[in-house]
Amino acid sequence: MGFPEIILPGNVRNDIYVTLLQGEFDRGKKKTPKNVEVILSVHDDEGNPMQKAIFPGAGYDGITEYKSVIYYQVKQPCWNETVKVTIPIEDVCRCHLRVMFRHRSSQDSRDKSEKPFGMAYVKLMRGDGTTLKDGRHELFVYKVDVKKADDAKVYLSLPATLAEVEQIQRQTMKPFHHSGVIPVTKDSFQIATLTCSTKLTQNVDLLGLLNWRSNSQDLDQILQRLMEVEGGEIVKVISCMCLNKNSLLLCWMAFVLTFSCFVTSFSRTLSMLCSTS
Repeated sequence: MGFPEIILPGNVRNDIYVTLLQGEFDRGKKKTPKNVEVILSVHDDEGNPMQKAIFPGAGYDGITEYKSVIYYQVKQPCWNETVKVTIPIEDVCRCHLRVMFRHRSSQDSRDKSEKPFGMAYVKLMRGDGTTLKDGRHELFVYKVDVKKADDAKVYLSLPATLAEVEQIQRQTMKPFHHSGVIPVTKDSFQIATLTCSTKLTQNVDLLGLLNWRSNSQDLDQILQRLMEVEGGEIVKVISCMCLNKNSLLLCWMAFVLTFSCFVTSFSRTLSMLCSTS
C-alpha cells in the first residue's frame, strides 16, 4: 500500500485502502454475543451502490459488497481486513462508505431471516474539499430497524464519526445530543483509511494549489503556505500536474518551493543536532 519512493509523471492513482479494525457489540436480548458479519459497500449521495468499486486483493475482480470473516460469539471481534476502494475521481465528492452489521445464525433456517441490526457510514470527502484523513475512525453505529435507515439523504445528515461530534462541540461549546431521527446503538466500530491519490489531497493548502486557476490572484499566498507542507506530499500532486503543459510554469515554481521545503527541513534538523551535541 502507499506510494513508491519514486513517483513518475503519468503515475495517476486514486485508491483508498479501508481496513475493518474492530468493534464491540451489545448482545441485546441474546444470551450469548452475536456472530457479527460486516458488509462494506460504497454508495453515492442518493444511496445508489457503486458497482464493483471494492477490490479484496491483488488480482481480484472488483465487487460491490465485501463481507468479512464471522467470529462465533465474540463480543469484541478484531478483523484487521483490508480492501482497496477505487472509484472515478469525479465521483469521490459524492460518495461514502457504508457498513452494515448482521448477526449470522449457525442454523440455516434462522440465518435466512436475520436482517442487519446496525449501520455506519463515513464520507470520502470533507466539507472543505479535502479527502478523509488517513488513520483510525471511530464510527457511530445506527439502528436499521426503521425505514429511514435506508434513506441516504436522512443518515448522511447525521454525524458519522466521534471526531465530527467533538468538532461540533468545540464550535458550539455545548454537549452534542443526537437528534433521534435514527437511534444510535450502544455498539462501536473502528476502521482505518489510507488514501493514495495524485489528484486529491488531505491538505487544504495543496487543494488551493490544485485549484489555483479559480484563485489565481492568491497564487503567491498559496505557494508561500506550501512552505509548511511536507515536501513529499507536494511531489505526489506535482507529478500529475506536470502532465498539463498549461501548468508547467506553476509546476516549476512548486518544484523550486519543494526544494526550499527540503532545505528548510534539513536546516532545522541540523540545528537540532548541533544544539544537542
